[in-house]
Amino acid sequence: MTQLFQASTLYQVASLAAMIDAGAVPEDDDRVLCIVDTTRQPELVPGITGATGFEELSSRFDRVINLGEFIRPLRPHQFAPRDFETPMWRKLLCKYFDLPLTKPGHASEISLWLESLQVNPGRALANIFYDAPITVHADGLMAYGPLRDPLPMSIGSRLDRVVHLDIVPGLKPLYGGEWDAATDAVALEHFTHVIDEWANKVEPSEACANIMRSGKPVGFILGQYLNELKLITDEEEHELTTNMAQAAIDAGAEIIAFKPHPSASYASRTVVREIIESAGLEYVEITDTVPAEIVATWIKPVVAVSIFSTALATLHYGYDIPAVSIGADQVVHNLNPYPNSNRVPVMLADALFHRNIPAPDEEKHSGASHDQELGSHYEGRLQALLNTVGYTMQPDRMKDLYPSAYEFCSADPALRKLYMRKGRLYRLGLMKTTPDNFYEHFVGHLDDMMGTNNLNALKKKLQTSKVLKHPTNAAVKILSSFGQRKSR
Repeated sequence: MTQLFQASTLYQVASLAAMIDAGAVPEDDDRVLCIVDTTRQPELVPGITGATGFEELSSRFDRVINLGEFIRPLRPHQFAPRDFETPMWRKLLCKYFDLPLTKPGHASEISLWLESLQVNPGRALANIFYDAPITVHADGLMAYGPLRDPLPMSIGSRLDRVVHLDIVPGLKPLYGGEWDAATDAVALEHFTHVIDEWANKVEPSEACANIMRSGKPVGFILGQYLNELKLITDEEEHELTTNMAQAAIDAGAEIIAFKPHPSASYASRTVVREIIESAGLEYVEITDTVPAEIVATWIKPVVAVSIFSTALATLHYGYDIPAVSIGADQVVHNLNPYPNSNRVPVMLADALFHRNIPAPDEEKHSGASHDQELGSHYEGRLQALLNTVGYTMQPDRMKDLYPSAYEFCSADPALRKLYMRKGRLYRLGLMKTTPDNFYEHFVGHLDDMMGTNNLNALKKKLQTSKVLKHPTNAAVKILSSFGQRKSR
């Protein structure tokens, strides 16, 4: 059996290496690493295979093939063979890359390890090798959420396993749950071992070296590009950055190391610099192309701060670095449509690193009582919250979660109110009662469909509208209902 591992980033290669080291990958005849570089401008950068550390990481595989180069000038997301073309592509790929071509009527001699079944090229490979068993390998917080779109029977029926890094210790992912896929967690210590091995092969940049020589306490801010995605406004970005700087100051930081997201604009970086310098802190921008985990092993931060970066979890649970999430409770209400794939990562970041809800393994070992602000103790609290959010995102495909979701909504109302829209809970039958006031119910429905921020904007427009100089009774009642609601 030939195992075909698809990876689009060096970080994914590192996580695959950790899975192999942990014994999560069965021993087979041939392990083939299939590189599909998703870099926006692959002609201008060395690519994954040319990056420092790749040779060491890829040593776990028998050989490496580069599908990205083969399909060029198509970009990876453009690689989408039509159904009647897939037999031709299968023969072509097998011949060019020396992969076994299964004979008609025989079991597949290839098993697929794909990063995603939702988008290409993972979806394309699943279609081309139409009879191969599928394992999804996951290394981020997004893997804990449900599948965004339904899978066709031809793919879902072959999804055997979801192998994931145990980023949140003990938390069981929902990905692939509707297909009864087994979930296997790989202890984070295997990943940190690979990261440390990788870090030893890479030279720190001058910026990191200066921080290391200074001996001063460092706060590590992990940037994202939410303003560019229109998830926050310029004013909210300024406020969140100020709060991040304050969180670093509260942890004792004298230097702020800021690692911007590759897709973030120059304007966003300038805002961060200005705010940090105005707070009297030394600002250092980290331009190293290595993951945040490697940078952290160099600069040894006293705290890691972000909105909902996966690195908050890996640094906290893998390296015992204090982590703080800022603003995730705001962002979660700006996500539209409601089943947005970022909803689960945002919720988990806020619950773990803002509300200090323990991970399932921590909860088992400590038995500590929960923050009184968030309601009474609930066994398996974070898992119950995840299951409930997952059900509200995909109620048609996650029907098995309804009983536990209903129980959670009744048992933990304080936590429920933080992340789930009231109107949606009414519609899904997760609330025992429905509003008596039709107009309040109507506003709840708007909140569910539009999101809190858009709803508040509509409220302001209605209140200042010339049309409502002489409002009807219905308009008065609707505006009254707006006033009764508690935003967020």
